Amino acid sequence: MLHPTGRAGPWWYLRTGAVESGIGFVVGTALLASGALGIVSTAVALTDGQHRLRLALVAVALTVAGLAVARICRPPLRLRPSTAFSGVLAAWLTLIACSTATYLVLGTFERPDDALFESVSGYTTTAATVLLDPESVGRGVLTWRAGTQWLGGLAGLLFVVAVLPSLGVGGLDVTTVGPRHGGTSLRGHRTSAQMRRLATLYTTFTMVGVVLYLLAGMGGFDSFTYAATTISTGGFANHAESFSHFDSAAIEWAGIGGMVLGGANMALLYRALRGRELRAVWRSFEMRSYATAVLVGGAVLALVTAPGGGPTLESSRQALFHVASATSTTGHWVGVGWGTWDPGPQVLLLALMGVGAMSGSAGGGFRQVRALALVASLRRELVRQLHPQAAGRARVGRRPVDDELVSRMVGYQAQYLLVGGIGAVVVAALGTDLPTAVSGAISSLANVGPALGELEPGAGGVLQLPRPARVALLPLMLLGRLEIAPVLVGVALGFGAVRRQVPRSRGM
Repeated sequence: MLHPTGRAGPWWYLRTGAVESGIGFVVGTALLASGALGIVSTAVALTDGQHRLRLALVAVALTVAGLAVARICRPPLRLRPSTAFSGVLAAWLTLIACSTATYLVLGTFERPDDALFESVSGYTTTAATVLLDPESVGRGVLTWRAGTQWLGGLAGLLFVVAVLPSLGVGGLDVTTVGPRHGGTSLRGHRTSAQMRRLATLYTTFTMVGVVLYLLAGMGGFDSFTYAATTISTGGFANHAESFSHFDSAAIEWAGIGGMVLGGANMALLYRALRGRELRAVWRSFEMRSYATAVLVGGAVLALVTAPGGGPTLESSRQALFHVASATSTTGHWVGVGWGTWDPGPQVLLLALMGVGAMSGSAGGGFRQVRALALVASLRRELVRQLHPQAAGRARVGRRPVDDELVSRMVGYQAQYLLVGGIGAVVVAALGTDLPTAVSGAISSLANVGPALGELEPGAGGVLQLPRPARVALLPLMLLGRLEIAPVLVGVALGFGAVRRQVPRSRGM
C-alpha cells in the first residue's frame, strides 16, 4: 500500500517483483537453494537424530529469507555484463556465507575460518577439507557438505550459460565468439531453456550415479552423497580414506565412470542423448582430446607406477582412477594415493589437473579446448616463421577459431599463470615448502584439492598447512570456479560502488 504522501510503504515492497534487481534476484535464489539443501539435510538427519532441530531451524530461516527476497526482486529484462559479474559474485558469497553460518550453528567447526574454508571448498567443488573425521559429524552435516558441492557444480554450469556470453564467449562452447558486451537475459526463452536442460541432465546423471554405486555394493547413504560429489567433480567424501574405505573394484570403476562423465561437456552429451547429434560426441575434437588424456594418461601412469613385477589389474585401475580424478578435477583418491610415486608421474598428474576438464562441464582447470586452441595458435605462429606469407586461422581439429577468441584465451592464460604464481609465492611465504606451495596453488586454482608435498592424499591435507596459508588458498579456489575476469570485474565494481557512496555519506 502507499502512504498518503505517495511514498511506498513497507508492505508495498512485498508485492511480487516490486523491485527489478539482478543482484537481488540471484541472492534470493541462492538463499532459496540453501534453504532447500537445509530441508534435505534435515530429512536425512532424522535417520540418525543428530542436529535435526538445528538443521530444521537453519532450513526455515534460509527459506523464509529467500522467499522474502525473491518476492521483492525480479530479474531485469536484460542482464548487463556489469550486473552479471556482480550478481555471480554476490550469489557465491551468499551461498558461502549461508554455509559458513550453518556449520557454526551446528557446531561442526569451532573456528569461523575453518567453517569458511569448508564452505568455499564445497561451493567451488574443491576436495580440500579441514574436517579431520567426516564420520563423526552425523549424516545431516555430511548431506549438507555433499550438497554444497552438488549445488556448486550446478551453479557453475548455469553460470556459463547466463554470464559467459557477456564476455563475448559462446557460453557452453568457448570456441565461438560473440559481442563482448552483448549481455544476456535470464527471462529469455533460449537462456532459460538451456538452464532447464542442463539442470535436468545434471540431476539425471546424479541419479544414475546413485544407482551405479548401489549396484557396486555401496550403502544407500554413501551412494547418495558420493554420487553428488562425483558428478559435480567436488571430491568430498564421507570417510577420511575417500574411495579406499570401500576396498572394492566395482565401486572404483563406478567412480571412474562418474568422474569422467562429470568432466565432459554437458551440452554435447545432451544433444547426443536426444539422438540429434549422436556422432557429434566423437566428432568433437575436445572430446577426443579429453578421452585421450584419460586413457593415454592412465596407461602411461599404469606402466611407470607398476610394482616390481609389472602392472597388475589393481595398480592399473588405481592409476586410471587417479588420472580420471585429476583430469576431471574431482579430487577423489584410492589406495595410498600418489604420495609414493616418483616425481615424474606426480608432475604428469599435476599437469593434468592444471589443464582440467572440458568446457561446459562441472569440472575446473584451464579447460581442454583452451589448451588445444593455444597449441594450435602456437603451431600457426611457428609455420609463419618459416613461411611469412602463410595465412590462415588456428584450428581446433577441423574447426577454425576466431583470432579475437585466441587472443582472449592468451589473455586468460596470462591471468591464470599470474594468479597461480602469486598464489604459490604467498602460500610459500606463509610457511610451506616449495612443492606444496606450487602444487597447492595449481590444485586450488583448478578446483582439485589434493596436490603434492604436504597436500598428498592421506598426508593430512590442508590441515598440515599453517592457518594463514589456508586462507591464501581461498581466493584461488573462488577465482578458479568463477573464472578470473568475472570475479575481478565484480570486485572492482563493488569497490567502485562503495567509493561512490562514501563521499555522499560524508557530505550528509
